Amino acid sequence: MLTWLETCRRVYNYAVRERKDWHNSRKCRVNTCSLQQRVHHLSRHSLSQLLRQKKGAH
Repeated sequence: MLTWLETCRRVYNYAVRERKDWHNSRKCRVNTCSLQQRVHHLSRHSLSQLLRQKKGAH
């Protein structure tokens, strides 16, 4: 019984690790601090252009 539980635990942990790796590989790595500093100086139109440029770079 303990061997079976250990096998289940290992399979589950492997699946969780795979899912976390997949999720982390798709995160956007935009530096939000640099965007927040510029928000006050940008119009809504130019802000959306900046965001599209940042997304396109990744």
